[in-house]
Amino acid sequence: MMVHNPQLSEEYYVSSFISGLGDEIRPMVKMMPSHGETSCESARLQEMIVDAMTKKQRNQTKGVFIGG
Repeated sequence: MMVHNPQLSEEYYVSSFISGLGDEIRPMVKMMPSHGETSCESARLQEMIVDAMTKKQRNQTKGVFIGG
């Protein structure tokens, strides 16, 4: 993208990338250094954490009766 739009800065692309992330990982990625490659890696790692936590919650609630 930067080759086709050299007038736009890396900061613009990183900001656009971060704004397109899901609500559950955006704040964590924003806390990290904002460079293209590191932002992508941070997003991948945060997504893995969220997935693991979601899976753990599902496994903990399996077989548990919730309701009246």
